[in-house]
Amino acid sequence: MGILYTVALSSLGVYGILFAGWSSNSKYSLLGSLRSSAAMISYELILSSAIFIIIVLTGTLKFYYDNWKSTVYLIYYTITTYFYILFYIYFSWNF
Repeated sequence: MGILYTVALSSLGVYGILFAGWSSNSKYSLLGSLRSSAAMISYELILSSAIFIIIVLTGTLKFYYDNWKSTVYLIYYTITTYFYILFYIYFSWNF
């Protein structure tokens, strides 16, 4: 339910753009707000469908990992993967 709530709250920006164009009493700003709200809706449809596919796939494949093993793997994988990036950023800013 948290993901559904997040997607629903992110779609409220469409109303703000639409009402801003409508309240300006100009047909060109209304057309611009319709265009931008249509673009936002199309991006939200793609994002929400991708989130839905991920949820369905992880629910049906049932990955069976021990909680401890997956946590340790996640921690060490993150450290070994992103340490080099932090190392590069730190030393590139110092010179």
